Amino acid sequence: MKYSLQKYRHGTKHKCPQCKRERCFVLYVDKNDNPLHETVGRCDHENSCGYHYTPRQFFADNPNLRITDNLCESQPKPHFTTQPTCSIPLELVNKSFSPRNRFVVFLFNILGNYGLDITTISKVIEEYCIGSTKDGRTIFFQIDKDFKVRTGKIISYDAESGRRDKKAGIDWVHSIMKRKRQLPDNWQLNQCLFGEHLLNKYPNKTVALVEAEKTAIICAAVYPEYVWLSVGSVQNLSAKAGSKGLQMLKALTNRKVIIIPDVDGFQRWAEASKLLTFCKCIVSDYIEKNATIEDRKNKIDIADILIREFKNLDKSR
Repeated sequence: MKYSLQKYRHGTKHKCPQCKRERCFVLYVDKNDNPLHETVGRCDHENSCGYHYTPRQFFADNPNLRITDNLCESQPKPHFTTQPTCSIPLELVNKSFSPRNRFVVFLFNILGNYGLDITTISKVIEEYCIGSTKDGRTIFFQIDKDFKVRTGKIISYDAESGRRDKKAGIDWVHSIMKRKRQLPDNWQLNQCLFGEHLLNKYPNKTVALVEAEKTAIICAAVYPEYVWLSVGSVQNLSAKAGSKGLQMLKALTNRKVIIIPDVDGFQRWAEASKLLTFCKCIVSDYIEKNATIEDRKNKIDIADILIREFKNLDKSR
């Protein structure tokens, strides 16, 4: 049976399973306009999201399914890996370090004031392969356990406050390469945990899992007894079997994991943790129990608490 992208008419665009934006996801349908599966389709946001899961890939991931099954109607939802593993050249990571990186400047200032030496801070920067664009934006490379570089998230920070410049938005290394025609048309993003490559280096350390890459970096410098990983965005996490976020977390199989949610993420993490039967995990409720009204308004995480403590220490000297 042949499938094609559904022709546009009112109501035919849906929420993308990856970026979660509404009315941007086009399903693959058969000749009778029946969709194959709720995840099989293409997102309109090619550069910022890049999700495109084809029928060929779906049946390759699910060889036991018959081509005539209409999974959106009556078949059980299978467990599957939504996309093949594509990567970008490792040499891009090696070439991307720059002392002009504004986030790195912030790290040396804030962690140096806390009392950490240059060697400790430099080790964290090196281990997490923090890269930089020519204009000083930060690249958080996603490198998996096989040391394949999945992509790099590009974020602009202020060197003094360490805050993200939201006006600058977020870009991705693979998106830039696609725009420059440096990747093949069938290249597709399949994200992994930020810092995942460190799991093999530290097989006996407990994993501390947070939402933001910035948080993982700061905490790794202060609490090196853990290996700090980031899921990148709470949007990557879903308490749903077969979800992309759950697939990312499979890298934590057989590890001890402490999940440290942002102030507004405790319930979502608590629900998702019920599916993490492949690892021994607990969800910390410290921020949930101790956050002030102002903290909730500012949507703080553990890194914000540490930065606040560092600044208070500096003022008291």
